[in-house]
Amino acid sequence: MSDLLGPFYMEILTAINEEASCHSQVISIATGATLEELVKQVELMHRQKRADGFIILYSEKKDPVKDYLLKEKVPFVVVGAAVDNNNKVTYIDNDNKELGQEAVNYLRTKGHQKVGFVTDDLFGQVGQERYQGYIEATNKFNLETYPELVFSSRVIDSLKESLQSYQLTALIVKDDLIALRFIHWLNNQGIRIPEDYAIISFNNSTFAEIMHPFLTTYDINIKELGKESVRRLLDLLKNPHTKAQKITIPFKLIERESVSTR
Repeated sequence: MSDLLGPFYMEILTAINEEASCHSQVISIATGATLEELVKQVELMHRQKRADGFIILYSEKKDPVKDYLLKEKVPFVVVGAAVDNNNKVTYIDNDNKELGQEAVNYLRTKGHQKVGFVTDDLFGQVGQERYQGYIEATNKFNLETYPELVFSSRVIDSLKESLQSYQLTALIVKDDLIALRFIHWLNNQGIRIPEDYAIISFNNSTFAEIMHPFLTTYDINIKELGKESVRRLLDLLKNPHTKAQKITIPFKLIERESVSTR
């Protein structure tokens, strides 16, 4: 499962705890190295009545945790993309396709015509939605569309070849933590940011202002994602027949130093 020590999870868990405290509620955390381990923890917490409801901080199409909670009629909400048409589940998320589109458009207004997309995972839902937005925007503005560039030690030679072949001037990176590692790797190759590549990312985490240059990124309002998830879950606990909704949290661009005008 995702690393709870990562900046996104640290920030959203803090927000969830703060909002729960405002309503005199206490949170417990269920974790597992795999979905199978996680569902066992959730089942145990439910059977022992240690939790009245759950906030799921990921979104998967085939999710035994979600299936179990639905079967047992346990209130829960999901922070993440609505990956199915289930009208019984409330989802809280940003519009990740729009984020991908906005990133392309912003770079285009800065004079960049050859824009790539960097990820560390070809299968994650958030990255796939942002990449889909990238595809839609590059098509809309008649820009070249490139395959996802995977930043991983397993395929680093392929990444080098693609960067040399595509002759990009700007890169959209799936999130700030990947951008931090990616920029460090580029610097070790003698590549300068933003002179050689403009880079834009997502999340506006603490890493955005500790790297050099400071990172231009989209603030996805992680705090509000967490707080809204608590409010929606408490509403479900008070009113079990509340209609499920898909809640979209707004985002905003934070301009710093990693994007220059061509």
